Amino acid sequence: ERSSVLTLLQITLNMADLSDWTATSMMSDSGQEKILISNSNGLFSMEIFYFGATVVSWRHNGEEQLFVSDNAVLDGSKAIRGGIPLVFPQFGQPNKVMPQHGVARTAQWRRLSFTSEPTVATLQMQLTDSEKTKEWWPYSFELVYTLKLSFESLQCSLAATNQDTKDFQMHALFHTYFSVPSIHDTRILGLNGKAYIDKVMNGALVEKDEDTSILIDKEVDRVYVSALSPIPDVSISYSSGRGIIVSKSAEIAVSPVSHVPGDIPPEPSAKAATVEVPVDVVVWNPWSDKSRAMADLGEDRFQRFVCIEPGSVSEWVPLHPMATYILTQTLTATL
Repeated sequence: ERSSVLTLLQITLNMADLSDWTATSMMSDSGQEKILISNSNGLFSMEIFYFGATVVSWRHNGEEQLFVSDNAVLDGSKAIRGGIPLVFPQFGQPNKVMPQHGVARTAQWRRLSFTSEPTVATLQMQLTDSEKTKEWWPYSFELVYTLKLSFESLQCSLAATNQDTKDFQMHALFHTYFSVPSIHDTRILGLNGKAYIDKVMNGALVEKDEDTSILIDKEVDRVYVSALSPIPDVSISYSSGRGIIVSKSAEIAVSPVSHVPGDIPPEPSAKAATVEVPVDVVVWNPWSDKSRAMADLGEDRFQRFVCIEPGSVSEWVPLHPMATYILTQTLTATL
């Protein structure tokens, strides 16, 4: 009995050692500042650039879960090809004046806070409008990006607040690149029977995906529309038995509590009114020809990733002054 107690105590002490989270700011080889969050033995970690607040690495039990192209430009001159780029306030380029996928993924963000508990480390980053963003999009806004790294998952939450005196319309999306051993042995589950917009087929609407699972063997660029058929959690399955479960949600909150941009946001008010927003899912792989044409990707790299991208993009989301749109994805690695 005494031996069992000592063993349990040792396990508890070992977990305490593993959960000693740290956040370290450092310069990348390309001269850009980034933050490394890690537990004490480095098996659970995350790296995020201040440029674009782009997560470029998420290691779960020592295994890298995200793809970043070997040819990605990391000097701050263009969006990073890989990781988790943030799309706001437009998906694609319906507004030709604004850069493709908006202003967030190529802006310099600032660190708001870092906190840790035994099982989770939390980082908050923040971006507000500037003279540069208003050249492209004439509204005042605040984005607060909250990342929670644990031994089970990585949770990403993007809160967009309308700081303007006028309504605006927006898109938001996590453009997540998942690293896969081989695209030929990767299946996407959870989208069977769901309606999607096929961008490869000039935006044709497919009312029902008949495939039990998606096996990518050609260019795929689909927007699964949640408003037409609600989308459950999406799973990525590898032949090795590993995989990722992608959970997502979105809501609009109108809170009576306001705060000054730049300060750490207050806890959400219990009296805040919230409305759920449908979350679409984009599935993308450019395949060989388009991959070859992208200088920051390369000819063969399409075989090593798939993008599963939760967001609100099939319709514009209207946001009133002082309202906050909150998009969340939780990525859970499975063994």
